[in-house]
Amino acid sequence: MHDLPDAGSTEALESRLVDAYTVVIPPQLGARLEQRVSAAIELWRPSSSAGTLPASPRRRRLALIPVLLAVFLVTAAAAAGFFHFYDEAGGLAWQRAEHLGLVQTVDGYRLTLERVYADANRMLVGVTVVDEQNRGWSQVAIDDATVTDTSGGRWEEASGMSRPEGGGMATNLIWFDAVPGPAVPGRRAFSLSVPEVAVIKVASTPTPWRNVEVDVLFSFDLTVGGGAQATPHAAAESNGVTITLDRIVASPSTVRLELDVAGIPPASTAWAPIMSVRHAGVDLAVVLTTSGGGSGTTNWTSGGVDDPSGEWIVTVTEEVGEQYAEGTADTQIRLQGPWILHFTLP
Repeated sequence: MHDLPDAGSTEALESRLVDAYTVVIPPQLGARLEQRVSAAIELWRPSSSAGTLPASPRRRRLALIPVLLAVFLVTAAAAAGFFHFYDEAGGLAWQRAEHLGLVQTVDGYRLTLERVYADANRMLVGVTVVDEQNRGWSQVAIDDATVTDTSGGRWEEASGMSRPEGGGMATNLIWFDAVPGPAVPGRRAFSLSVPEVAVIKVASTPTPWRNVEVDVLFSFDLTVGGGAQATPHAAAESNGVTITLDRIVASPSTVRLELDVAGIPPASTAWAPIMSVRHAGVDLAVVLTTSGGGSGTTNWTSGGVDDPSGEWIVTVTEEVGEQYAEGTADTQIRLQGPWILHFTLP
C-alpha cells in the first residue's frame, strides 16, 4: 500500500489539483499534433485587429504550447458530469450526433461509442473509456482511431481531445475530415477501429505513456448530412496579385474554402490570408489555414451553415508571409488588399 498524504496537507492539495487539471497528450496523437502545429506555425496569421506582428517560427512553437494546453485541458469547474464536457467541446456536431451507446470491454477496459456525427466536411465521434479494474492509472485515453466508410470515402483523423474523469475514466472526442471531400450523403454502414488505449501514471518517474492493445471495432449505421460543393472561380485583383476561390464545400459543421493566389512574390514561409466570410448576414470566422505546398491555401471556418444558398462574400484584407535567415532578423511581408470575392450558390 502507498502512504497517502494528510487531507489537509500541501501535498494533498497538489495531488487534487493535478487530478483536476492535468491532461497529458497521448504519444501518437502528440506526434500528429506536432505535425499539424508545425504546418499551422508556417501559416499562422494574426487577427486583422491585432496590433502586433507575428513572432518568428522558432518563437511561435513555444507560444503555441499554452494554446495546445488550453485545447486539451478542461477544468473541473467547467464540468458537471462528463456529458457536460461532450456538450461544451463537441458543440453543434455533438448536439446533432446520433446516439449509439455501443459498448465493448477488453481486458477490463470498457469503451463506449457514445455518439457520432458526420456531414459533407467532417465527422465527430465521442468515446468514453473506463478502466473497470482500477489499475491506478492517472489517465486513460484513446490514442488512435480509424474510420471505414462503406461508400469508399476517406476520413482522415484531424484532431482530438481527451479529458480525464478520474484516473480510471476519460472522455474522448475525435474529429475526422472528409478527404478530399465532400463526403457522400445518406445512410450507410461505418466502422470505427480503436486498436489501443493509452495509459499513464503521472507520479511515476519517468512518466511514459503505455499503449494497451484492445483491438476494438465498432460497427454502426450513420446518416451523413448533406452539404453543398461549388467551384465558383470568383476572382479579385489588387496590386498585381489575383486571388481566386477555386472550391467551396459548405456544411453545418464548417465551410471549407480553397483559394489560389497568382502573382505573389516568393517568401520563406507559405503565404496566409487574413480573411473573413459572410453569408446570409452572418460572419463566419476563419480559424484554420493550411497549404498544400503550392500557391494555394485551404481555409476552414469555426462554424458552418445549414442552407448555403444565396450570396457569399469572401474578403481577404491582407496576404501575410515572412522572410527569415539564420543570424538575421525576421522580416514580415504584408501585401495589402482588399480582395473581395462575390458569388452565389443556388
